[in-house]
Amino acid sequence: MPFTKSLRITSSVKLQGSHTTGGGWGHAIWHSYPTGKGLRQFTGKEDLGALLGLWRNLGEDPKPREGIQSTAFKGAITGGASRVLLDLPGKGSLSAIRLHLEPATPARLGNLWLRITWDGEVRPGVECPVVAFFGNEFGKNRVQTLMQGVNKDGMMYNYWPMPFWQSARVELENRGDQTVSFDGTVDFKPSTVLDYPRAGTGHFRASAYQPMTAKPHGRDSLIAEIAGSGHVVAGLITAEKSDCEGDVRVYIDGCGTPAVESDGSESWACYGWGFAFPPQQNPASSYDGGWNGAWSMLRLLMGDCYPFRTSFRMTVEGGSGTRDNNGDRRSGLVFWYGEPEPTMALTDFLDVGDPDSETRHEYTALSSEKKDLTSALEGEFDNVPITDSGRTLNGPSQFTVQIAPENQGVLLRRRSDQMQRGQRAKVSVDGLQIAERTWIAPDGNPHFRWFEDEFLIPSSYTRGKSKIVIRIEPAPIEQKQGLNWNESLYWVFSLGVANRTEGVSLPQKAVPPFDGGR
Repeated sequence: MPFTKSLRITSSVKLQGSHTTGGGWGHAIWHSYPTGKGLRQFTGKEDLGALLGLWRNLGEDPKPREGIQSTAFKGAITGGASRVLLDLPGKGSLSAIRLHLEPATPARLGNLWLRITWDGEVRPGVECPVVAFFGNEFGKNRVQTLMQGVNKDGMMYNYWPMPFWQSARVELENRGDQTVSFDGTVDFKPSTVLDYPRAGTGHFRASAYQPMTAKPHGRDSLIAEIAGSGHVVAGLITAEKSDCEGDVRVYIDGCGTPAVESDGSESWACYGWGFAFPPQQNPASSYDGGWNGAWSMLRLLMGDCYPFRTSFRMTVEGGSGTRDNNGDRRSGLVFWYGEPEPTMALTDFLDVGDPDSETRHEYTALSSEKKDLTSALEGEFDNVPITDSGRTLNGPSQFTVQIAPENQGVLLRRRSDQMQRGQRAKVSVDGLQIAERTWIAPDGNPHFRWFEDEFLIPSSYTRGKSKIVIRIEPAPIEQKQGLNWNESLYWVFSLGVANRTEGVSLPQKAVPPFDGGR
């Protein structure tokens, strides 16, 4: 639902919780852009006929067949052996991979791995069990989504487009000790350089597969961790001994506050309380397993992909929110497009409340109150205390920061105390107010008070400059509300900058907890 100025979501139905707690909940995921250019306001009258046509034909490749070539394969792999299914030189795109196994027992499914290597890279872009690649680690039922699944005849399919520019190599590896028979096809389109120009197009990849592992005591189960830049288009989470109430948490580019936190795993897969009745499927997600804590769920993220510029981390909280091990065991991975190189660089850092840092950055906040706080960030590390100082503003603050002249915009990240609810500020660069948006943090949390959020400055305000003067002017969200704004730390990232030799020294309190910060 594109919007160019604002969006408000309401419900005419009272949100209902369980019979014991009452209340209710929900969530929405949104993307913000530097400007509204190219966006058309959602009206509800859009023609969705083509989309509905795709949804009615799950199991069929949704992409056009024009120019597609197909290679069939059939054979058997003994334990410990590998088999090359396809080795293509030149430019092209894999359009579909289909695979049928016999016998398709859980042990054989889990021990057969698929490996895809792009353009002669040292490490495969995809390396995972075939059941994970096709979106269902247990395979108890044949569930289908638009891009991944299993047809009624047992043929597994993956229809994500996979462009390459020098070569593509697809292999099967049997990591078990029993022979597996297989057959299938790989569809590909050669010389698709016009369809997928190298600039701005990433390789199709899978995060390092996380095998079925007990949840660490006091921490989340890790599903995916990526260094590089790109966007995530699907996620797979599987559990052996866990209910579905553990929150899914997504951390983008090292930000200490999750960019996405669902109300339980089932909500992240968009099934609400439906986990009691597997199997379930729709064009964008599927769920297979049982109510006994053994389940595998897939969610496609085509409409709400998770973009990142330096890193991506996805975890799942313990079942029912517990920190104890409690027998929870999970595995999983995510699928993404991109490259292992970053596309933004940290070019400056301001520690508000530190006299030396404030002096170096020409920081002023004439109407402010300095405060100290010991609290924690929301999320997996909400039991790790962080002590820092900052300022509560009753008027504007101003500071000078270094940026890369070749930047494609600047990202400001702020750590603040969210005991103060409903924060909003106008942001100016070199005396010019950002017209596209104000900085708003509407929520609050009196328990885990540290909060990190971000503000994107379009390149029209920063291009070609090596430093900028930023002015933060608190403003009320509503007319009768007072000024609410506080600031403790500011990270300054220059976008579109992949490699920089100089670094910015961060104090330990500014390092994300999952990277060893405290």
